[in-house]
Amino acid sequence: MKFCWSTLKVKNLEESLKFYQEIVGLKINKRFNAGPGREIAFLGDGETKIELICDEEIKEVS
Repeated sequence: MKFCWSTLKVKNLEESLKFYQEIVGLKINKRFNAGPGREIAFLGDGETKIELICDEEIKEVS
């Protein structure tokens, strides 16, 4: 079974990017502001792709 794509809401985008780049080994493909207080980053290595969403209005992420 292959892991293809996942979207994750994160509290701290910088910490999450550091983890997925340094520990998991993924590279940032695209990063952008998606409105006031919201930033999105796409990471991937070919097969594995992750979308990280950080929204300042969301206080608790499950």
